[in-house]
Amino acid sequence: RACFHVTGQQQPVEGVDPKEQLNAWAAELVSNLPETLKPLADRMKAAWKALDGELTERRTAMAHEIKMLADERNRLCHGAWIAFDEPDRGTVRYFPRNFDVGEIFLETRSVEDLAEVRRRVTALINEIIADTQRRTRRPFAT
Repeated sequence: RACFHVTGQQQPVEGVDPKEQLNAWAAELVSNLPETLKPLADRMKAAWKALDGELTERRTAMAHEIKMLADERNRLCHGAWIAFDEPDRGTVRYFPRNFDVGEIFLETRSVEDLAEVRRRVTALINEIIADTQRRTRRPFAT
């Protein structure tokens, strides 16, 4: 939603019909709906740069964190939880998206690890919402 909020703040292009511009933006939104997090992080960076003419260090860091958390999400959601040796620890087996034969990863995760991922996701969401509201001076619809 933040990407859509930011891209919706762009100024009209001189000499281009506003209706055409709006239709192009709507088509972009629809095409972005099925995108995964990593390409959306790149789109956020591009939108921030287009809007402000520069990309701040903090926004670059936020986009990087989106990509790191996308990897966490993929391991946790698409991995096979194969062993629970202790009540608060589990082992997940996962394959990278473009893996070679034999490239299987095993990772033991504790409840504390998962709580840390959750904390990072929550902090990033809050930071992006605050940044978007500060930049656009408009509330962020949830």
